[in-house]
Amino acid sequence: RDSARARDYCEISPMEHSLMSSPNKPIVLLEEKEGSPISRHVAEGLKHQGLFLPYTPLHYLLLEQCGLPLVMTSGNISGEPIATDNEEALERLSGVAGCFLLHDRDILIRYDDSVTRVFQGVEYPVRRARGYAPYPLTLSSSSEIEVLALGAELKNTFCLLRADKAYVGQHVGNMDNALALDHFEKALETVTRLFSLKPQLVACDLHPEYVTTQIAADYGIPVTPVQHHHAHIAGCMADNCLEEEVIGVAWDGTGYGEDGTVWGGEFLYCNGPQYRRLAHLRQYKMPGSDSCIYSIYRMAAGVLSGVYSDADTALGKLRQVVEIEGPEADIIAFQLENGVNALLTSSSGRLFDAAASITGMRRTAQYDGQAACELEAVAEDVDSGYPFQLLDGQGIYIVDTGPLFEGLLTDSLAGVQRSLMAGKFHHTMACIIAETCDLLSGETGIRKIALSGGVFQNVLLTGKVVEMLKSRNLVPVLHRRVPCNDGGIAFGQAVVAAGRFAQSTSKVDSEDNSEGGFIEKDKSRGSVGDGALSI
Repeated sequence: RDSARARDYCEISPMEHSLMSSPNKPIVLLEEKEGSPISRHVAEGLKHQGLFLPYTPLHYLLLEQCGLPLVMTSGNISGEPIATDNEEALERLSGVAGCFLLHDRDILIRYDDSVTRVFQGVEYPVRRARGYAPYPLTLSSSSEIEVLALGAELKNTFCLLRADKAYVGQHVGNMDNALALDHFEKALETVTRLFSLKPQLVACDLHPEYVTTQIAADYGIPVTPVQHHHAHIAGCMADNCLEEEVIGVAWDGTGYGEDGTVWGGEFLYCNGPQYRRLAHLRQYKMPGSDSCIYSIYRMAAGVLSGVYSDADTALGKLRQVVEIEGPEADIIAFQLENGVNALLTSSSGRLFDAAASITGMRRTAQYDGQAACELEAVAEDVDSGYPFQLLDGQGIYIVDTGPLFEGLLTDSLAGVQRSLMAGKFHHTMACIIAETCDLLSGETGIRKIALSGGVFQNVLLTGKVVEMLKSRNLVPVLHRRVPCNDGGIAFGQAVVAAGRFAQSTSKVDSEDNSEGGFIEKDKSRGSVGDGALSI
């Protein structure tokens, strides 16, 4: 009911208390106190709880009657938007809710709760919705054109850009069903009407199968595709009003790469509308492709098949720590050996999944990112790690994590404590970022390092990265107003599209490229994108 009761359950700093008590009333992620009476099944396997204070009279009435904190979730089936009226709730939620408290006040537009946390004394948003959106974000420069950016497939938001203001819409969620698309369109119509916006250019992701990519042409205005990880870094730059060039570290689970593979462990040169891939994590096969996101032992098999001589050897070692039935093991081996339904990925998020599986912590995941969250929760804060190699792959550096996973599996087979293995894994991943950025900074003279992508929701990793970068006289740049996850993608897309338009109208390096940018591709250093500029 109030912050005094909240302190019975979690540690609350003055900054966290300020966020909880603000008019925005977000959910704040807080460190749970040891011995807290909150059920172990709430945020099971994690060290933090999301607490929030009442923000409607109904909340106060309920809490006064109960005399206890309430465990709450949004009124929706997983993957669908929240229900907004009584009949819809009764129809859609009758299979999961035992009773309903109905209301006679209509809900005009869906708004999920905002989620935020404090990182190193500053707010670090996770989900931007009620209380925050669509309050405009002020940019450091003014756009010459009104832009609509459609965002990503997961954790979707949209963004409308006019002059020096960006109107980032509320969290929509996963755009994989008709209800979500309807929610998206109604929310977009509301913000467009509220601020009298008339977009002249639409930006979308490169992924051809994203719903947002497929509907981009329906708006009847020019379309500018933006590579996923470029949007991450451009969004981080705009979040901090940076217009100078940066080295961007874009680490997440999935993003469509220009070469048709799945990116997600990227080191980019970026100055806003331009980017170039400078380095990336070693690619591994994903047997079963998207099924690896939840059947994480499959990703572990893909990683180990790149470490050992053949798939059978890799699976034989993996099955000593993870249960895989014989017939499925045969299917996985066939996929790996023949490249059948086994996309290549440089994703850092998938490596966290593989690590959780190899340590024996988790075989499958029930939700996206579960394994990584639990790996962070058990990890010791250690100063030692596993080996890795930084290789020059014809102008683009490749971080070979094979030695890392060989060492991790050796520890797992030897019965090393999972908390120590998880700690060493986090330390190694932080070292990879710091050492790669140090090398790239030395080559380019760029000292500012923009950190974006869902992996940087991991505060253990991010804290280590920030410390290591500073020790090398590099300047880490983090998100502060929009999330580092895909909830910030639309913001980055809008900024990139506006920047490209400005370049085209000023006639600077106006040679067109295949992705719709306006800077000639430099082909001397591998895969180049979004109108890459030579360094």
